[in-house]
Amino acid sequence: MRIQSVDLVRGVVMVIMAIDQAYRNASFPWPRYCVQSPNMGAMYIVDELDRAVELEGFPLLDPGAPCPNVFAEEHQLVLSYCVRDEPPYPPTTAPLAIVRFSRPYFHMFGPPNVETFDGHPLANQGLHPYGVFRVEKSSLIRSLERMNSVHEHHNPATFDAMTHYIFSFHDSTFECVAESMEAAIEQVGLDEEHLRTLEYFRSARTAESHHPHLRLVSDELPKERRLGKLTGGHHRASRSMIRSIHDAGTKDTTSSTAPRGASGLG
Repeated sequence: MRIQSVDLVRGVVMVIMAIDQAYRNASFPWPRYCVQSPNMGAMYIVDELDRAVELEGFPLLDPGAPCPNVFAEEHQLVLSYCVRDEPPYPPTTAPLAIVRFSRPYFHMFGPPNVETFDGHPLANQGLHPYGVFRVEKSSLIRSLERMNSVHEHHNPATFDAMTHYIFSFHDSTFECVAESMEAAIEQVGLDEEHLRTLEYFRSARTAESHHPHLRLVSDELPKERRLGKLTGGHHRASRSMIRSIHDAGTKDTTSSTAPRGASGLG
């Protein structure tokens, strides 16, 4: 009786192993809307419509040590990182980009780093390390819209105003879904990055949506510079001359005045 039980267990194990091997060897057809990638699904699923477009004129991140910082709460989101610098280098300061996102809806900060970047779902669709990107026809936004569709007052048009942004640093990647973003570059001293970013984050919670100092300076700049229509690949600034760069995708940014909660977001 014991011998029969052992044989039965061995038989079951052999069947399971055979099924597992057959599954591994089988070439199951992928759904038409999926991109065939061995790493697909590690973060989110993309399709053939997604395209990462690098943003020109945005502050170039330092490829060696960008030291990104993220400050966030439910309706506020600020990112800062060290900007690529060129000689002659100031002896006591370095350029810091501070990015504020308008109406942030979703963000994540972590892997992949530069060594594992090929595992990102968009690695073969325009995304690469050391850049700032806007994802056109983002599958992530579409999946967030579907998730929100169970809301009683769900409005799909609300998600049409959102943009998927990606910052690919050396040791991490930052992704965000928001209506728009704007950046300023400021010279900061040693170990001032956290404090300056926190000041900008706190100012975003007030009635004025910009840091008071940045608003005062950027209002004095020509319109084409305030909106980030900059030429060349390098951006420098001092505390008395701060450049404000803005990106809102291809959407009209003059219609973002609807009160939160009236949009049907759950």
